[in-house]
Order: sequence, then C-alpha cells, then structure tokens
Amino acid sequence: MTRQYSPKTFLRQSPNPVLQQYFHANNLALDVDWKCLTPRRIDPLFDAIEALPDEARESVERDFRLVFGMATPKGRLLFIEQGEIRSIDLAERLSHVENHYEAAMVIFLEHREVFEVASCVNEMHLLGHWRKRWVGKGLHATTEPEQIAAFEDAMQGIYKKQGRGRHCHVDRYERRDPLRFCYFAYPEDFPTSDIEYDDQHNFGRVTRHPAMENAFVYDPQAGVVEISATGPKKHKEALAEAFCVHILGLKTLPPENGLPRITLEPAMNPSFSFPIEPEDGVVRMEFKTIRLDYPCAEQMQLTVKIKPNGTPNAIHALMRDKLGLMRNTLRPLYPSQAKIVVEFEPANGRRGKRMTFQVTSPDSCGLGDDPHEQIARRILKRAGITND
Repeated sequence: MTRQYSPKTFLRQSPNPVLQQYFHANNLALDVDWKCLTPRRIDPLFDAIEALPDEARESVERDFRLVFGMATPKGRLLFIEQGEIRSIDLAERLSHVENHYEAAMVIFLEHREVFEVASCVNEMHLLGHWRKRWVGKGLHATTEPEQIAAFEDAMQGIYKKQGRGRHCHVDRYERRDPLRFCYFAYPEDFPTSDIEYDDQHNFGRVTRHPAMENAFVYDPQAGVVEISATGPKKHKEALAEAFCVHILGLKTLPPENGLPRITLEPAMNPSFSFPIEPEDGVVRMEFKTIRLDYPCAEQMQLTVKIKPNGTPNAIHALMRDKLGLMRNTLRPLYPSQAKIVVEFEPANGRRGKRMTFQVTSPDSCGLGDDPHEQIARRILKRAGITND
C-alpha cells in the first residue's frame, strides 16, 4: 500500500526533541509549549506551523515530506549503507532512536549529504521501464567531471532529436552488496505550463521546464548495466552506448549476444524447488504462473496458474494431474514466462513482506534493486534461472 503524507500524522509520529531540533536548526521560533505536546495533542504545533510566513511554512512542508519519504525500514538501511561508503557508523547512531521518523530526521539534520543520496537511491526503486544490457565485467565507472560532462552532452544530443534535452545534469552514487555504480541523468523535458499562483499570489499561466529522470546502474561483477528510461529499444540502445563510451570508457556498445540470459527450463523438473538458504530470510518462494509455448506453433501458448499456498511443487502437480501433462509430454513445451511469489519472514512485529514479480525468457526480469529484490535475484541465480 502506498504511504500518503499527512502533516498531523507526521507530527504525531515524530518525537518532540527531534522536531525541536529541526525548528532550532532552521531559526524558526514557534509559540508552542513543547512540554504539553503529546501524540494525541499536536494541534498547537500544527497551528503554529500554519501561522508561519508563507515561505517558511512551505519550506517546512517540503522538508517534512522528504523526511516522511525516508521514514521506513528501507530508508534506514539506505542511510547505513551510504554512511559506510563515507566511513560513518550510522548503524550505531540510529540504534538509539525511537522510530523510523526520528531516524530520518536525525540524518536529515546531521548528515544532509547522506540523506540526499539515500533519497535519490530510494527513488530509483520506484522507477520502471528497466532494460538490462550486458557490457563486460570489471570495467571502471568514471568519477571524472570531464567524462561525466561529456556524457551529459551526449544525452542532450540524443534527446534533441526529439525536440527536447536542451540541458542535462548527471549525478553519480555508489551502492553496496553487491557493488553497483549508479548514475542519474536529468535531461530537460518538453516545456509545459500551468494555471497557478506565483510567490506574490498573482494568478496566471506559469511556464515550467521539467526534467526527466533516467537511471543507469552498472554491476561490475555481473558485467551488466540496467537502464531505466522510456522509449523504444533503439532509443535505449543509444542511451546505453553513450553510457558505455563516456562512463565506462568503451569504444562502442558491446554486441547484445553477450546479454545474460534467463531460462525457465529448470522449472520443468517436477521436483524443482527454489534453493532458499537460512540467511535469505525467505519463508517461501513459488511459481504463481508458468507460460508454456508450443514448438513450431506460432502464437500457440498455454498458461498454467495456481493460487500459491506453500504446497511444494503445486504448479507441477496441477500440470500433471489436471492437465494430463506427464514429464515426457512437458519436455517439448518451452517455458517462456513465469510469475513468482516470494514471502519474507516477519520483521519488527509486522507481517513479512510479500511480493510478486515476472521473469520472461530470454532477458526480462521484473525485479528492481531494493534489498528484498536483491535476495530474490540471488535465489534465481542459485536456481539456474538467471546467470547474472
């Protein structure tokens, strides 16, 4: 379920000391008796914020929305990860906070760079339109400003063919476990306009120049770059080539035949099970659907679907018992697509996370980059379904 920001809920969840620290750090004096505030009685604080001058009130709301977005278990893990990259022990610092809201506010106030990078990486998890491209293992992902500037110029050139992309900005970040180098590109989109009020409360049409968000994630161990961008394959290949040339130092984009492949052939074994290890923290992982393609029969497919319930090899039993597909009958059929359900162990007194994703042969995987999805990726690799 998507979390929705609510000012009063945010104030109830955020401990008073860290809120006081925020307003003190921003030189905002509020006519509030902090000792009288409780999670059930936050209206005086809410009213005091509403009474601030427009610019100050809007700044507070922007900050609180940013903090709210990172006040999650995933946000805390990203803070710790980015702290490790900068040799800052944030695990110890955050071990004494009351909840995720306080953790996010503490990092916002005390380690702003860590907060901003972690926020950007968190947004990456929400992006779609991912395309995976094999480019080669162990390549150096540049940090040189000149090469990053050349990549920005190349992005502008690609998007100018569409009548946009007059400007472009690129940020570089690092991830751990596994090591990944992330580049976020923000080419300028088509200008647009809205009917709105400006800062002086004048009503009229205001022109905006929004930025698109493209992400490039290079995994040197797997030799793969994943690209999040909208557009056809030809467009994404142009973006991939610009990334390879200017960021990875290649002469051109490597041929696509090196792309790590996805195969669902292991799933055709009636005794197949996902190789879950204790450290994965996974309760169960099973197929929800398997799509079978008939050989030499164009557009002829059969999709087998079950309601996952934890029964081992349930989908194989369905194929065998209900459809009459015995093992020797299954062999000629080609498994081309599957939906997989993963359920994780409960954490912090809450139900375990449950997610469903799709894999399609030969090269499409619906998993993203957050910690739970990385665990699922590792299990797929152990199972022989992916090799990256």
